[in-house]
Amino acid sequence: MPLPGLILQSIHRVDDVVGLVFSESGSPVLRYLKVRAVEGTGVAPFSMGSASAMAAAGTGWNRIQDSSAREYLVPANEGVLYQWWYGITPSYAWVYRRFPAGIDRGNLDAIPSRNIGDPFGYVDGYTSPLRYPSVLTGNYTVKGTFVEFNGYHPFAEPSSVTIFLAFLIATFKVDFLKTPSAGDIARAKVFTMGGRSPAPVPDWLT
Repeated sequence: MPLPGLILQSIHRVDDVVGLVFSESGSPVLRYLKVRAVEGTGVAPFSMGSASAMAAAGTGWNRIQDSSAREYLVPANEGVLYQWWYGITPSYAWVYRRFPAGIDRGNLDAIPSRNIGDPFGYVDGYTSPLRYPSVLTGNYTVKGTFVEFNGYHPFAEPSSVTIFLAFLIATFKVDFLKTPSAGDIARAKVFTMGGRSPAPVPDWLT
């Protein structure tokens, strides 16, 4: 599928530096990864299964795996970074995210927890169409980070619907910069792994 312009601009190139904010003992920590090779991009389609109309369980929480339980969104090896985005169909479906697995994202400050069907914290297919994902859905994963999704059908009709996602995934080989230079730090593009409370730092980045 053709790459949306904003996504094409945001895909990293060789020598780019990515700063990832994790949590370590409850405090945010930065880890710097330098891109040394761009492996290319690919599309991974995924069926979330059926959601009954306005059902609080949605499709259930899904790790994005193939039939052999291999992860689409999590590199199997250290020194690999995935940068990814996702589109949704049908357009009216609401998709919620947990990152890391088990931790809701998209909560409001005044409402610390979120239920499936709450009118906040989701992305729908109007915002991010299946074949033209929005740059707003951008995320990163490295080995040891896991994401879950749940799809919700917000209308009474039809009685059930199957929700599909399509992930656009860019793959990079990276070097972990334990002692980054001042120049690398200054030009790093920084991304928080999860949200206000970042995901735990993986062992290989400690």
